[in-house]
Amino acid sequence: YLDYQPDRGVSLEGFAVRCAVRAIVREWGRLCRWGRGVVAMPVDEETGEEIEIADVGACEAIEEHAWCGEIRAALGQLPDEQRVILDLYYGEGLDVRAIAAVLGKSKSWVHKELQRAIQVLRRLCGECDADD
Repeated sequence: YLDYQPDRGVSLEGFAVRCAVRAIVREWGRLCRWGRGVVAMPVDEETGEEIEIADVGACEAIEEHAWCGEIRAALGQLPDEQRVILDLYYGEGLDVRAIAAVLGKSKSWVHKELQRAIQVLRRLCGECDADD
């Protein structure tokens, strides 16, 4: 909003009207932008009731969000070392040998801990072993 400047030759009343018009135009534009996303629901011709359309993309997004929450909860139950190994392996893309070097552990120890962590996550998240 601009400050009123009497030396510009506009009366205070004229300035107030211009400010009000700007605010109304801005609000109208905001409502028009909002209205673009609003669509009338289809109606059943016989009953007159709204027909709900399944949004497959939304359902998938909800399932993925729930799945991520399960995984986060399961990760919270792992020991710190296993979480670090999983982060280095899946997050940073390091192989078992590189993780062993970073942690100062043997390659076989890292491999066993990685496998244990994966087994625990599968159990906690309801996944079956590949061998089952």
